[in-house]
Amino acid sequence: MTSRLDEVVDELLEESRGDEVDIAGLTDSLKGKWRGKLSGDLRQVLHRYDRVAVLIDNLDKTWEKGVDFSNLSHFILSLLITSGKLQGDFAKEKAGKSVRLTLTIFLRTDIYDVLKSHAREPDKISVDTIEWRDEELLIRVLEDRYIANRSGRSADIDSLWVDVFAPEVQSMATRDYLLWRPLPRPRDLIFIANSALTTAINRRHSRVLSQDFIQAEANYS
Repeated sequence: MTSRLDEVVDELLEESRGDEVDIAGLTDSLKGKWRGKLSGDLRQVLHRYDRVAVLIDNLDKTWEKGVDFSNLSHFILSLLITSGKLQGDFAKEKAGKSVRLTLTIFLRTDIYDVLKSHAREPDKISVDTIEWRDEELLIRVLEDRYIANRSGRSADIDSLWVDVFAPEVQSMATRDYLLWRPLPRPRDLIFIANSALTTAINRRHSRVLSQDFIQAEANYS
């Protein structure tokens, strides 16, 4: 998919033949050309599956101070708009084949706020805001990752809180501490847990102790 996208972009850049590239015009052309190629080629393979889910993340990697936010916004907006049309294209039956496609794009809220200021019709962008109000679901992010990283070895959730982490941090149960200390977001929870684990490993501790979490707090801050 990446190679095909590169080919389409190269073709469009060659066609523009100008000193300056019109990003809005380029992405409009890209939507039509790329969608046509993808839907035709991939339909032959994907129609065999009951459902195909595509998740796109890490679009914030290029969203740094000093970049051209206008051009970057137009590119991401085109991706958002195309995602809905792409799902519709695959859902239509062609040559007796249709694909049940779900395409989800993850964006930080602050990035989306900037995108809206560049969108012609921001109200037509389908958006759901993810909020982590349920602490039990939030802590499951850490627990499920622990189980997955065991790579087939026997493990249970209790072993995370007994064998990996000390029972208390600053007079609080470690599980409660991890729900209290960082902001209620998966990336913050994972960051402070990983930082404490790394500190414990560097100090040759048999498990993550309270003082390791204190150091992790400083890294997190």
